[in-house]
Amino acid sequence: MIIIRRFFLNIILIFINLLLFIGFKIFKIKVLDNHLIGAVGHTTTELDYFFLLKKDKQIKDENFLLFLESNKTSKDIKKKFIGKLNIFTNTKLKIIVERFIQKNKSFGLDVGLGHYLNLPQEKIRTFGDGVRDWRDGFERTKNYWILRNKYPNYFPFVDLNFDKEKKQQLFNNLSLDINKKIVLVQIKTNLGNSCAKETDPSTYINTIKYFKDKGYQIVLVGREKIPKIFEKLSVINYANSKYVSWMNDCLLHKNCFLTITFGSGLGSLSAVLDKPNLHIGFWQLFTPLQNKKSLFIPTLLKDIKTGFFLKFDEQIKYCYEKKMQHFNSKIYTPVNPDEDDILEAIKELEGIIEKKNMINSQQVKFNKSFGKIPLYYCQSHISSSFLRKYDYLW
Repeated sequence: MIIIRRFFLNIILIFINLLLFIGFKIFKIKVLDNHLIGAVGHTTTELDYFFLLKKDKQIKDENFLLFLESNKTSKDIKKKFIGKLNIFTNTKLKIIVERFIQKNKSFGLDVGLGHYLNLPQEKIRTFGDGVRDWRDGFERTKNYWILRNKYPNYFPFVDLNFDKEKKQQLFNNLSLDINKKIVLVQIKTNLGNSCAKETDPSTYINTIKYFKDKGYQIVLVGREKIPKIFEKLSVINYANSKYVSWMNDCLLHKNCFLTITFGSGLGSLSAVLDKPNLHIGFWQLFTPLQNKKSLFIPTLLKDIKTGFFLKFDEQIKYCYEKKMQHFNSKIYTPVNPDEDDILEAIKELEGIIEKKNMINSQQVKFNKSFGKIPLYYCQSHISSSFLRKYDYLW
C-alpha cells in the first residue's frame, strides 16, 4: 500500500514539475532566489538589489515572481510591492517551486547577498544557490554597493504603497505627533552574526536625553524587550506593542528623522528609505551599511592574552580572511561604543544632515585603507570623533 502511494505521489510530482516547466518557459518566468526574505535585512537589501539590477539592465525584462510563506510579514511585503513585483504567499506553493528550481536553476534569479555560512554548497540542500561561501558572499555585497553608488538617487522603497490612513492610525495608537521629529532606537539582547556583545542600555541615556531636550520623540524599534531605564525616560515602546509588524516598521522608518541601530539588519531599512542612520555595535568591520546618510561605530576586539585592541586592519583580516562569521569569545573580548562615542557621533550626524559639517579627509581615507577590502565602495563612514579617539588603531 505504501509503495503504491509513493508511486502515485511521484507521478503527481512529475506532472506538477512538467506543468511548471512548460508554464515558466512559455511565459518567460524567473523566480527570485532569496535567503531570508521576511527578515528585515534580507528583505530590504535583496529586493533593493533586484530593482537596481533591473534599472542597470543587467537582467532581461522577464516575468519575475517571488514565492513566500503564508504569514503576516509576507502579506505585508506583498501589499507594499503591488504593481512592482508579483508575490505569492502560500507555504505549500513555495515549497513546490523551491524544489522545482533546485533541479531547474535556469528559471531562478539569485538575488541573495552575503549569507556567510561556512559550509560548502554541496552539503546544503537549498533553493538555487542560496548558500555561498564567505568570499563569494562578500563579492555579491560589493556588487550591490557598486550599483547603489551608480544610482545614488534611486530608492525604489521610497515609492512603495504606503497607506496614509494606516500611518495616521499607527501614530495615533503610539501617541506620536506627526509634527514633531521622531528618532528610532534599537538595542540587541541576543548575540549572533554581527552582534558580539549585547547592548548596554545605559550607553544610550545621554543621547536620549539630548533628543528629549530638543523636543524629539524617541521610539524603541526592533523586537527586544524595552529596558526599564528607557521606560523612565518615556521612550515609546513600539517594539513590544501589539502594533509591531513589518508594515509598521516601514511606516516608522519612512517618517522618522534618524535611526540608531545596533548590530542588526534593521539598519538596512534606513538605507533603502534614504534615512540618516547611526549604525553601531557590529564587529564585522568590513561590512558597514550602504547608506550615504550613515555613520558607523564598530565593536572593537581586545586580545584576551595581551589586553590590547586589535588594529582596524587586524580586525578586518580576522573576520574576512579567516572567514569568521561567529564571534569567538575565547580569544577576544568585544568592546561596544560607550555613551560618549554614541552622543558625539549623533551630534556629528546631525551636523551632516543640517549641512553644517561634512565628511572629512580622514574618514574618506579610512574607507580606502584596507587593501583587498573595498570599503571605499560603501557610502557610510566611521564616526570622526571615534576615529580620533582610536587613531592609534590604524
